Amino acid sequence: MRGRGVGTHIDQLRLSMAEIASLVTQFGERSDAIVHCTDAADGDVSALRHGLATFGRSASDSALRVDAAREQLEGLEGMANAMLNRAAHGPQKTRNSRYIALAEDGAEEISALIEDAVRDGEISLAALFDSDYRAVPGSSPTQYLNGFTAFADNRVRPVLDRRTSEDSAIIGCCLLDMNGYLPTHISTRSQPQRPGLSDWNMEHARNRQIFMDSQTRRALQEEGDFFLFTYRQDLGEGRYRALRSVFVPLVFGGRKWGLYEVGYLI
Repeated sequence: MRGRGVGTHIDQLRLSMAEIASLVTQFGERSDAIVHCTDAADGDVSALRHGLATFGRSASDSALRVDAAREQLEGLEGMANAMLNRAAHGPQKTRNSRYIALAEDGAEEISALIEDAVRDGEISLAALFDSDYRAVPGSSPTQYLNGFTAFADNRVRPVLDRRTSEDSAIIGCCLLDMNGYLPTHISTRSQPQRPGLSDWNMEHARNRQIFMDSQTRRALQEEGDFFLFTYRQDLGEGRYRALRSVFVPLVFGGRKWGLYEVGYLI
């Protein structure tokens, strides 16, 4: 039964990806249709990933095939997100356009705040770009401190809280440096960790952690004005939710620091 479920999701995903491919040549005229098709593929990719995880647990003799399918899935996710990002840079207005604009405005405000602080001597560029992450003893998942953490908590977090409240679909705004380090987060995601409750901490104490996956790495490597993609956020205890994020680059002293992120419900 579980194997048939995975097969069904694979067939659905193939159809969705075929639809996307057929739209590529018509991109200039139909970018809105590409967005719609990519959204459908996102759902199929998430369902297939869940099916693969379940199938892998119940069929250890198929581990190699499951791993191969998961590797192919990573490629399909990348393709779907590349299409989504390309469509977002087109002339058509979509639901994503509002969140892209909010992300660009938020990044501009954060950039001005930090640039003024550097100019006024509140924080140095060396502290801002500090990559000497010091693990917080006993934290689980591991949290880290660096030269930017205290400033980010005191000055940046209030802006993140206010920006998150701008739209009910936004679940959080944050910053991440080139190594995936989040020096701070919104207040509801920056609660003190609870000893022995790693899953609770994963959802409610996401600040000061380092997150790096293939899509985040790609967003950090992008040279454009923004990067849009869909992903599943790990909430611990085997729980996930589908989100879409807009990443806008942050540059200080002529050097790319990392990204400003706005995550919102699809």
